Amino acid sequence: MKRVQFYCWLALFVGSWVLLSPLASAQTANDPIIAADEPDPKMAWFTDARLGIFIHWGIYAVDGIDESWSFFNKYLSYEDYMDQLDGFTASNYDPEAWASLIKESGAQYAVLTTKHHDGVALWDTKLSDLNVVDATPAKRDLVDDLSTFLNGFRYATFTNREGRIIGGEPQRKWVKPSILLVNEGNYSDGHCFPYAYRTKKIGKIVGMPIAGTCSWVSGTGMPDGQSSLRTVHLSFDDLTGRPLENQPLAPDFMVRNTPQLKSLGRDEQVERAVKEMLGQLGAK
Repeated sequence: MKRVQFYCWLALFVGSWVLLSPLASAQTANDPIIAADEPDPKMAWFTDARLGIFIHWGIYAVDGIDESWSFFNKYLSYEDYMDQLDGFTASNYDPEAWASLIKESGAQYAVLTTKHHDGVALWDTKLSDLNVVDATPAKRDLVDDLSTFLNGFRYATFTNREGRIIGGEPQRKWVKPSILLVNEGNYSDGHCFPYAYRTKKIGKIVGMPIAGTCSWVSGTGMPDGQSSLRTVHLSFDDLTGRPLENQPLAPDFMVRNTPQLKSLGRDEQVERAVKEMLGQLGAK
């Protein structure tokens, strides 16, 4: 397969911009009336963002041709264009590298063309089989991969006909503040998840230290029928290459639940987590 290419368009916005649209002129009862020469408050983020990255990528990268305009403009037949589905493996796709590059550039938003005029969706849509999960060797949701590594980074907004922003991408990722509770009983995945939560700087952790048990193990039953021999067959390594096995994780706020208060129905860890979360929300 030819080297997969993608075309990244960099949009640099300098100075204050006023976004005007005929659709944005329709007002609702709750919307303030904005003069034509005044910036729309809803677009303040856009004025401040200044730098955004646009990414065009799809099956047209297989043969390195223009997007779906190739068959619209009779450069090649529709059939030949769609044959690229069989060669689209996304084998060089590195969403983590993309996300890191976007963040390092200083961009405040990014837009991925998730479906061009050829109708091929880069995500696992349930409305059609014409998507990279069902119709190409890639067999993966490329939009979900990228949004995961963007880690809640808002890369698109949805605006209705009245000019009101009603949502955006990512849709299925929790982008609001959160806090994580852990305790001594966390084991295996119960250690992997807090490690990822901290490494990705998602939020604070409350509770008690966790033993380093993030690894994949397999076991063999012993002749006595009661015990087993378990060995690590796959190491889960951190970003420095160190195995997480035997690397304990300490919470940001160490809180021990005392039996006396638990017997009265109180959970000191939950109480501290709520206190910290309310403090976060109050600071915003």
